Amino acid sequence: MTMPEILRRKLMERIDIASEPDDGEVLEEIDGLILGEEETRYLPVAQKAELRRQLFYSVRRLDVLQELLEDAGITEIMVNGYQHIFVERNGRIERYGKSFTSAEKLEDVIQQIVGRCNRVVNEQNPIVDARLENGDRVNVVMKPVALNGPILTIRRFPEQAVTMEFLVSIGSITKEAAEFLQALVRTRYSMMIGGATGSGKTTFLNVLSAYIPKGERIITIEDNAELQIQGVENLVRLEAKEANLESGTEITIRDLIRAALRMRPNRVIIGEVRGAETFELLSALNTGHAGSLSTAHANSVKDMISRLETMVLMGVQLPLEAIRRQIASGIEILVHLGRGEDGSRRVEEIAEITGMEEDEIKTVFFVSKRIWERPAKDRRTGTQRKTGGENRMRIREGSQAKTGMAEEKETKGIDYQTWEFTGREYLEIAGISLGIAAAVNLLCYRAWWACIAVVPVGIVCFHTYRKNRIQRRKEELYDSFRDLIAWMHTALRSGYSMENAVLEAAGQLEQSLGKRKHSGTGTAPDAS
Repeated sequence: MTMPEILRRKLMERIDIASEPDDGEVLEEIDGLILGEEETRYLPVAQKAELRRQLFYSVRRLDVLQELLEDAGITEIMVNGYQHIFVERNGRIERYGKSFTSAEKLEDVIQQIVGRCNRVVNEQNPIVDARLENGDRVNVVMKPVALNGPILTIRRFPEQAVTMEFLVSIGSITKEAAEFLQALVRTRYSMMIGGATGSGKTTFLNVLSAYIPKGERIITIEDNAELQIQGVENLVRLEAKEANLESGTEITIRDLIRAALRMRPNRVIIGEVRGAETFELLSALNTGHAGSLSTAHANSVKDMISRLETMVLMGVQLPLEAIRRQIASGIEILVHLGRGEDGSRRVEEIAEITGMEEDEIKTVFFVSKRIWERPAKDRRTGTQRKTGGENRMRIREGSQAKTGMAEEKETKGIDYQTWEFTGREYLEIAGISLGIAAAVNLLCYRAWWACIAVVPVGIVCFHTYRKNRIQRRKEELYDSFRDLIAWMHTALRSGYSMENAVLEAAGQLEQSLGKRKHSGTGTAPDAS
């Protein structure tokens, strides 16, 4: 038995647990034990300080885990039995040099954690989710399920709230996509955030919630309260409750969603949907609670839709078509988060559900996973457009990659001095010229032979009219070019890339020329 274990046993004998001593009294007892131990052996100052901390943490804190919880660089703590502790730091998993003194001590720490959350873990209920006082997520698996001893997993959350600006600065999301999502949250688009375990779904949900208007009433529903909604005064937080010895009543997320709909919420935020409660979530989204947010485990946007269908079927037996229509009408935006090979977390896909087509849910991608496969300087999120008469901004990926051999086309430039006219235009000009010549003949000579004399007048009129027509076309082209530059300027100031600004301006120009052509105000030149 090691010295810390011996001193801990002596400390537990001296402390009267029933009297609930405070931290100061416990530290006095620890100092007395260390002084007594120093009478028999020499202890360096550093060793005494470390021993004092270990004893205090073992009695009043979470033993060896306390040091890890105080390390801001650690994002995950994994305890595989009392002898094996692993941590995730900067996206990489490494083994921790210390361990619990015994399996009993680890079980004591686990009971201490779950007890504070009004949870019970034992052989009859060996799997429990809980949380620490600072909001960190805890998962516990005990015997007989865990064969190698108690398993404890702690998911750490940043002490300081993560902001969208921070995510942009570390490359987790592009600036264009960030601004786009901010606008969608403000305009009450319902979103589902998906990703694998540890991809940052809860953190990203917290980031998006910062853009909810402050005057709205928000209700959050979670298995274990983890969300950190900021800036909302009218906030109601609900947490599911498991059945325990004190009360056999279980309160599920499904129950809380039904109750929340009677509390007059503007938005409902569900920490995570895992099963049958998905149907209640879709019901809420389809009954006037637009702008709600939630998360789910998924490998991609496409997989997220399949997951939602499966989870609905876990609660109700409905035709697949009916479920898909519920999803298509209730959820508008899908966001998928992923992890890179270096452990970094990032937004890989953003898609909009546009409706149903041939009994399938159709999506339009604003951000695709492919952008992370390009060099950083080449990444872009695309343009924003209005569709369907609504202010629905679309972020499209830039240009599509060309495959195969591109077919080269020679385009003939325009000579404004010899601008070609159609046969109809020539007849129109000749008719006008002959009409002018005939009018001059009738007014001046009133004889058919005089037409020969006014032929030069007709020729002059023909060339004059033709010259004016060319000049008018030049002015129309100048106006179109000026509009093109103005549209490009506006797009670039809005944050578009150069390529996407050109695409947006070209689309606007095409619409403008089409309207001009159909209105009869002139004939547009060939766009080629």
